[in-house]
Amino acid sequence: MAEYIEREAVNALIEAECSPKVAAFLNHAIDNIPAADVRPVVRGRWEWDVLDGTPGYRPVVLCCSNCHRVSFSGWDYCPNCGADMREES
Repeated sequence: MAEYIEREAVNALIEAECSPKVAAFLNHAIDNIPAADVRPVVRGRWEWDVLDGTPGYRPVVLCCSNCHRVSFSGWDYCPNCGADMREES
């Protein structure tokens, strides 16, 4: 799996550890690398819930802990909000 870093953090580390001439060269090179199109991972978990409203009929369903919407499957991702339901490794 690819790993992503904060460009500003790398530039600050380079400036702290390298001579000004080398730092300027490396920071210029890093600033010219195209940025990846990524988004933060939102984690959630499936929770059991009971639907109320119909007399005599109370189905047990799965709900997303992030968006609290009902799902009728236990997928690895919530189909409503996209939260990752797999356990964090």
